[in-house]
Amino acid sequence: MRLPEIYLAIDNCFASKRWTKPLEWMEVIKDLGVWFVEASADNECDPLYTSIEYLEDWTDEVNKCASKTGVEVSSLYSGHGTYATLG
Repeated sequence: MRLPEIYLAIDNCFASKRWTKPLEWMEVIKDLGVWFVEASADNECDPLYTSIEYLEDWTDEVNKCASKTGVEVSSLYSGHGTYATLG
């Protein structure tokens, strides 16, 4: 029987007010020795409030920063912003 591989990942919501750019939060995560992140798009873009062009640019930046830092986005979600504001 082969056991599944398990990876430690961290949610990037801790960075929402201090390290908002992908390179910033990826470098902090790398410094912690963690290589996988569950990324909340709400840190710097919200699919409900930003244009498709901005979302494409943000995705490109995340991919470039992942290549540079070695930190891999294992999953992406939005909706955290509602809890962080009065929304």
